[in-house]
Amino acid sequence: MIALTGGNAVLAIAAIVAIGISSQILGLALQTRLMDLSPTAPSLGAALCHSALNLGNATGACLAGLVIAAGYGYLAPAWVGASLTAVGLLVVATAGRTSTPQCDRALGRVRKDCARTTTPRQVSPSSADGRGIRGSRGGGLGCGSF
Repeated sequence: MIALTGGNAVLAIAAIVAIGISSQILGLALQTRLMDLSPTAPSLGAALCHSALNLGNATGACLAGLVIAAGYGYLAPAWVGASLTAVGLLVVATAGRTSTPQCDRALGRVRKDCARTTTPRQVSPSSADGRGIRGSRGGGLGCGSF
């Protein structure tokens, strides 16, 4: 957005506000998603989210410094950011279409190829934290126990 509106001060300020609002919403959604995917260690999921955001901030600042130092001007970092956003969207679109048994179990989904060969997991009364889980393995399909 900044790359396209950088020439107009009013539009650039509106774009900065929109980026700030959307980054807060997306950051919370990302953290919630990671915590949902790690039900046995939600704190680890939250920590990974913060680590990834910090890595992204550092990488973006490094690349912005490189394009400015190369003489492309002060609007060039916005184009680098737009390019990185496009790559990120491509990764999300590609990764979002794949399904692994671990993700399916974490989300409570039963895959069609596993539905006939697994039994629901049962938590023993002596263990409220889920360590007393009993269940049958999938019939060689790599589905694990549910």
